[in-house]
Amino acid sequence: MASQVPSESQTDSGILNRVFGYFRGLAGIFLLCTVVLVGYTLIEQHGCTGVVWWQQSGEVSCWQTEVTPQSLELKLGEAATLNAQVNRTGHYSPEIHWKTQKENIAFLDQDEGKQIVVQAKEVGTTEILVSIGVENQNSSENSANFKIPIEVLPSLTITPQALRIEEGGDKQFNVNIGGIGPFGNKSVAWQVANPDLIEIDKNNLVKALKPGNTTLTAVWSKDSRVNQTIEVAVIENPPQITEIQIQSDSDLFYVGETGHFNAQASCEGNCTTEDTQILWSSNYPNRATISADGDLKALEPGEVILAATSIIDEKQSRSTAVKILDPIVTDISLQPSSVKVAVNSQKPVQATLNGRGYFNKLASWTSEDPEIAQVDNDGIVTGIKEGKTMLHARSISHPDQVAEAEITVKSGGCSSGIAVSIGSAVTVGTAALLVPPPIAVAAGSAAASGLCWIIDKVN
Repeated sequence: MASQVPSESQTDSGILNRVFGYFRGLAGIFLLCTVVLVGYTLIEQHGCTGVVWWQQSGEVSCWQTEVTPQSLELKLGEAATLNAQVNRTGHYSPEIHWKTQKENIAFLDQDEGKQIVVQAKEVGTTEILVSIGVENQNSSENSANFKIPIEVLPSLTITPQALRIEEGGDKQFNVNIGGIGPFGNKSVAWQVANPDLIEIDKNNLVKALKPGNTTLTAVWSKDSRVNQTIEVAVIENPPQITEIQIQSDSDLFYVGETGHFNAQASCEGNCTTEDTQILWSSNYPNRATISADGDLKALEPGEVILAATSIIDEKQSRSTAVKILDPIVTDISLQPSSVKVAVNSQKPVQATLNGRGYFNKLASWTSEDPEIAQVDNDGIVTGIKEGKTMLHARSISHPDQVAEAEITVKSGGCSSGIAVSIGSAVTVGTAALLVPPPIAVAAGSAAASGLCWIIDKVN
């Protein structure tokens, strides 16, 4: 029997069928993977881990937000820093706003930003409200809100702040508890670390028993959190302060400003650097506070007396008067100082307000002739018809401070129709030269932008 040999055409047909089958399988796998990837992307875009970067974290609930500290305890006159951390916001710019429910108790140095400073003004409790949200979308649905409870305690001050005394000598301590009024309970309990060295009676009179170093703590009888500890040394030839001098660059401040005061004490006897230290105080800490280093913070308008007292001898003291005024706006400048805009086009104008203190930096905008040009609350000028008019930016808090800019409105310019025409013509012409479509579209867009820029500059 004769055998049949497959023809060459049959063999080639079988190979082609297997190749086509192989590619059909790959196409099916590719299609399946594409469907799965698209579905996964759509699901993720509605969650907190969006795949497309410009859509990431559109929901504030997806942001990682934290405000520290979560609660705060301050003594009268003290200051503390509050921080807001915001992560995983994608391309969104978070707005962070701060507000105190009782400004007379806690004063904020600013009302927005990732970090603020709170100053204790009066004894009491309040809350700091923090709102973190999408920029320019301050609704409750687009913000994460926090409350920071704050308690301001009275301040306890012992004078002198340190004591170096001879064996057998005695010294009278003065104790002041700020923030409780003239009729508040100012009694304290004393705690001596080493009662073999010193003793103190109920009238705050300390007596040196024998040489050595120890500490003395005064604790307010109504709240043990209000206390202060000082160092006491029983020595030979104790130091004596003879004079205190105060230096400052200014005695005039505006609410919100800070300043620095230097005080120097002259000392005789067995003196150390610590003996010449100064205790600063303000007779109205709700108007102005001053730190141990002489840093002043102006809080409210009025006059304040600052006192620099020796920490080892309260009888050695020097005072200076400080005047605090309401914040002011001193001038306004506009950029650009003159505006050229085409009909139906817009140009932004930036207002810069300068002043002193914690002043309002917002301005109101008006156009002398709204039929020629209009301006919105953000300083965006829109050309209505050809002509010239004046733009006015006026300080909201100080209406007497005004800046002007001339507006010139011209016809022409590069309208959206012209831009589309230019871009389309360049795109079609470039594509006709067998340039890949993405490059042709990019060339058309660049040409439209460039020609429009030249037209706008000429006009």
